Amino acid sequence: MSAVERYNRAVLIDGKSTTFFATVQGRLGSSNTKIQPKDVVYVLYGGSAPFVLRPNPNDNTMQLIGDAYLDGVMYGEALTAENKMPDEWAGKLNAKFGLDQTVEWGRGAGRVKMFYDLNIPYTTNHAELQRTLAFVAELGYNTIAISVSLSGKLPTDLTSPIPSPLPFSISPSLHILTRCTLTLSDPSQNHRLTSLTSIYDLLAIRPTSEKTLQQTCLSLPTIDIISLDCTIRYPFYFRQSTLLAAIDRGIRFEICYAQGILGAGEARRNLISNATQLVRATRGKGIVLSSEAQRALACRGPWDVVNLGIGWGLGKERAVEAVQREASGVVVGAEMRRRSYRGVVDVVYGGEKPVVEEKGKGKNLGGKGKEMVGKGGKRKAGDSVDAGEVVVNEAEKPPSKRELKRRAAKARKAVAAEKAGGPDNAVEESTTTKENDDVGMANGKDQG
Repeated sequence: MSAVERYNRAVLIDGKSTTFFATVQGRLGSSNTKIQPKDVVYVLYGGSAPFVLRPNPNDNTMQLIGDAYLDGVMYGEALTAENKMPDEWAGKLNAKFGLDQTVEWGRGAGRVKMFYDLNIPYTTNHAELQRTLAFVAELGYNTIAISVSLSGKLPTDLTSPIPSPLPFSISPSLHILTRCTLTLSDPSQNHRLTSLTSIYDLLAIRPTSEKTLQQTCLSLPTIDIISLDCTIRYPFYFRQSTLLAAIDRGIRFEICYAQGILGAGEARRNLISNATQLVRATRGKGIVLSSEAQRALACRGPWDVVNLGIGWGLGKERAVEAVQREASGVVVGAEMRRRSYRGVVDVVYGGEKPVVEEKGKGKNLGGKGKEMVGKGGKRKAGDSVDAGEVVVNEAEKPPSKRELKRRAAKARKAVAAEKAGGPDNAVEESTTTKENDDVGMANGKDQG
C-alpha cells in the first residue's frame, strides 16, 4: 500500500467526524468540532493545542468550541517575537500568581515550567542568603521556601524571625514562602501546631523515632511535609502502611540532598540507603525533593535533582513530579488549609421513610430487663413480670431430632394406653414390665 493510499484510508476511516478548514492567513487545519465561518483560532497561554472560539454577536464574550490542529503553530511558532505577550499582561500574571511566565521553544511550547525548592534554611547572614537565592533563581527555580528550624518546647511568644519583606533585593522571578521545620522527639508533648500554621506558610515535621513518625503520619493535624533527616541511620524500617496512610491524608515526604552531597562518606551512604528505602515504602508516591542548602555551593539544578531521584529508584515521571507537581500540591494545599473554613453539616431529615416496628419484636428497654435475664440470655422460671413492663417473646427455635424422637415415643405410649383400657392400666402395665425386667436382670447375674 502506497503512502497516498494509506493517507486516503486514514482520512476516510478516522476522519469521518473531522472538519477541515482554512484560515484567512492561508493556514490549513482540522478539528473534531463543527466549525462555522467567522470562527477564530486562538493559541491560549498555558494550553497544549490551539482552540476554536466563536464570537457572540450579542456581547463581547467568546464561546469555546474545542481544540484543533493548525499547521504552522503546533510547536511554538505562534509565540514568536512578533506575538510576544504584552508586558502589561505579564505583569498582571506575575502579580497574581507570583510566577515568571517563561516559554520553552519546541514541543510543548507555551507551557509554564515551574520548579520548587521548599527548603532553603534561613540564616542571619543576609549576604550569604542573598547569594543563595540569586543562584537558585539562575538555576531555574520559581518558588522558594525559606525554612526556620525549631525543636523542644516552643516559646510562649511565637514570631517568625524571617523579615518581611527581605532586607535585600531578589530576582523578580522568585516567589518566596516561609516555612517552619519542627523536630519532634516526644510524642506526648503538645507542640501547638495551630499557632505555627498561622505564622508560617508551610509546616514540616522532622520525627526522630518510630513512635513520633507513626504519630505524625496518623494523627497530627495541619501538617504539610514530613522531612526526614536521611543523613543518619534509623534503628527502624519505614512501614509501608504507615507512610501510605500519611500520603492519603495529603502529607508529602521530603528528601533533602545538600547534606549528602557536601557531607562525609557516611552521610552519603545513609542518604542513598534511606532515600531508596523511602521510595520503596511509598511506591514513589508523595515524594518531594528539596536542597536544604545553607550556601549556594550545595544547590543543584532542577534536572540534576531529577537525575538524583532516578538514581534513588524514582521513575522519570515521578522524579519530575517531585520538583514540580508534588511540591506545587504542597503549596496549594497549605494555602487552602489556611484560607478555607471547616463546617459540620447536620442532616435533620433526608427523606427516609419512618420505621414501623412489628408487634412482638424489639428490645426490652426497661431497667429491670437485665435482672430478669439469666445466663445465656434465658429468662429464669421464678422471675415475675411487673404490670408496666414490656415483655418480648422471642421466636421459638425448631425442635431438635432428639426432641422429635422423644415426642414420638410419648405419643406411641399414649396410643397404646388408650387401646389397653385407659391411663390407669397403662401405668400398672408399665410398672409390672419394669419389675419383670429387674427380676430378669437379677436372675441373669445369678446364672453368670
